[in-house]
Amino acid sequence: MKKSIYLVVFCLSLLSHVYAQDTKMTIAITAFNGTVDGNRYYWQNVPATVQSVQDDIEKAFVKASRFTVVDRSTMAAWYDEKKRQQTQDFALSDKDLVEQGKNLGADYLVTGNINIVSSGNTVLGAAVGSLTTGIKTPDAVEAILKIIKVETGEIICSENIKGQRGHLDKKIDDFIDRNLPFSLPIIEVQGDEITLAPGEDSGIKKGDLFVIYKIVSIDVQGKKMTRKTELGTAKVTKLEGDFLTCQILQGAQEIQQFFAQNIPLTVMKKKQQ
Repeated sequence: MKKSIYLVVFCLSLLSHVYAQDTKMTIAITAFNGTVDGNRYYWQNVPATVQSVQDDIEKAFVKASRFTVVDRSTMAAWYDEKKRQQTQDFALSDKDLVEQGKNLGADYLVTGNINIVSSGNTVLGAAVGSLTTGIKTPDAVEAILKIIKVETGEIICSENIKGQRGHLDKKIDDFIDRNLPFSLPIIEVQGDEITLAPGEDSGIKKGDLFVIYKIVSIDVQGKKMTRKTELGTAKVTKLEGDFLTCQILQGAQEIQQFFAQNIPLTVMKKKQQ
C-alpha cells in the first residue's frame, strides 16, 4: 500500500515538473522607442528615463513567475548587429521583431513606445539644519504597449498605460493579467476537487478563483484555431509545494465528464474584483 502511495506521489511530481516547463510562455521584451519632452529617441540611444520604464516592464514579467523572459544579453547581441548595419537611427518594424522572436524561441514579444514629460517641478521637503531640501515630483509617463504573437505575427493587444515614472507597477501587472492570463492544465479530478501543478513560486494563494474551460481545436479556412468553452469555476483551498487543490464551485459534472473522456481542460485565473 505504501509503495502505491509513493508511486502516485512520484508520478505527480514528474507531472508537475513537465507541466511547469510546458505551460511557461517565453516572452521577449524588445528595446523600446520613446520621446522625452517632445524629443524623439530610437531604441539605439534612448535616455535613462525611458530605459527605467522599460526595466519596470521587464521586472513585472519576471515577477509574474509564469513566464520565461529572454535574457537581455541575448537580445543585446542582436541589437548590436542591427546597429552595425545602420548609419542612422531607425525604428525596427514588427516584422523584424517577429523574425528575431522566432530565432530566440519566444512565444510572444512585448514592444512599444514610452513617452515622458518631465515634471520640472520641485516641492519643498524637510528642513535639514539651515537648509530646506527639494523633492522633485515624478515625471509623467505614457507607455504604449503591444504584445505580438510570434507564431502568427498577430498583434493580440495594444494598450496605453499612463501614470508617473516609478509608480506604474500595479498598472503593468494589470496589463499582463488582462492580456496573458495565468493558464494551467488540470492534472487530476477527484469528486468536486481538481489538482493543478503551477510550481511553488507561482504566486497563487488560498482563495484565488479560476475559470475552467474545455479546449477544442478547429480549422477555419485552413487556419488552426483554438476555441475555449467555459465550464465552471473553482477556488484554491490547499497549497502543497508544487501542487494546489481547488474546490469546484460550478460545473462539477461536466468537468468530471470531459476529464474522464481525455478532452483537454485548462484553468485561467479569474481577476479578483
